[in-house]
Amino acid sequence: MKGGIDIGKGDFAQLLAEATVLPDSKPISLPDYLEEAMCAILNGFLPVSEQLFDGEASEDTNGS
Repeated sequence: MKGGIDIGKGDFAQLLAEATVLPDSKPISLPDYLEEAMCAILNGFLPVSEQLFDGEASEDTNGS
């Protein structure tokens, strides 16, 4: 996939589950889960490999 993150569906679900902090452990509806996941993504959650890539790019531009 060009320009995307190379992770499987299960990996993506696991990353989102770890990134979303819910107030209780009750099962939630899919719309609520997706809302929490979108908030995590929009608030800067990125997988480690993507964070490293962004950090390297920032260092290169700051050093110029």
